[in-house]
Amino acid sequence: MMNDLKEKGKAAFLEKDYGKAAELYGHAIAQDPTDAVLFSNRAQCYINLKNWKKALEDCTEGLERSPTSNIEEKLLYRKALAARALGQITLAATCLGEVLRISSSNQVARTQLAEVNSLLDHSQLQASKKLKSSLNGSQIPIEVVDSLPEKYATIVDPPTVPKVRQPANLILVEKMSEELFLDRPAKQLSKLSTNITFVERPAMLKLRVLDHLLPDVRARAFKPILELSKLDILELGDIEPEFLELFIDSGTYGLLSNLVKPTQLLERLEAVLSLARYKISLQMCSSQKISGLLNTVEDQLPHLLQSFTNILS
Repeated sequence: MMNDLKEKGKAAFLEKDYGKAAELYGHAIAQDPTDAVLFSNRAQCYINLKNWKKALEDCTEGLERSPTSNIEEKLLYRKALAARALGQITLAATCLGEVLRISSSNQVARTQLAEVNSLLDHSQLQASKKLKSSLNGSQIPIEVVDSLPEKYATIVDPPTVPKVRQPANLILVEKMSEELFLDRPAKQLSKLSTNITFVERPAMLKLRVLDHLLPDVRARAFKPILELSKLDILELGDIEPEFLELFIDSGTYGLLSNLVKPTQLLERLEAVLSLARYKISLQMCSSQKISGLLNTVEDQLPHLLQSFTNILS
């Protein structure tokens, strides 16, 4: 029955009835959801229909089903086409790099990669110009005064600690930090600092403390970060430097420990790139942490180094 559906799907595809072919391959997938070939074939149908989102989803699903080298090459190439059409240029470059790793003689993929890298370079240049323009346009007047104006004095020495609504990612970090600091008595945490300004950002204080813990203890905080989906990241809306540093640290740990696939990490980094204040937060991140991730990529996955560098530079 399943083979019959495959043959009918192939026939519909050859007749250029891509909608019917996709439907038939869908019925075949329902009968055998482990067959990567079916996802690859349906992805091509969606590409022909210009349904890029479904094509990307099918390629991702197919790659998770242990395809043969030949099918993996097709899935990665088709995923690159869909990602490029959706504006996910870094992901497209990563997939094309993987295609060339499998088959260095694939000239079509090589040509596509050259085009995608050109788009990435242009995108990075435009982002850099935009950031420089915004910074140059912000002129801050400097005055010599005997005392601070009242509105600034209350910031330096606030009468009470105001209640501040935390951005979504601070709340997320709080939840992640609970496990790490669960066994620490509240009294011990209170001794970390008496500076009243830290009260407004307890999660960020915990992340700073994280840097001074033993590696095996720090690793406990990386697991929930590595489990974040692209949608989870996009829902953050904003990003703090401390969270970005933890994200970069977790990525390094995930690659070294084989807990995350390089393409998955790149997808999530691309999602982080789209968050508000990313460029500013990146400038405030530890260059040592960024170098640590890039060095790990260079050692283990040199063909992906440019894609990671484009995001973290």
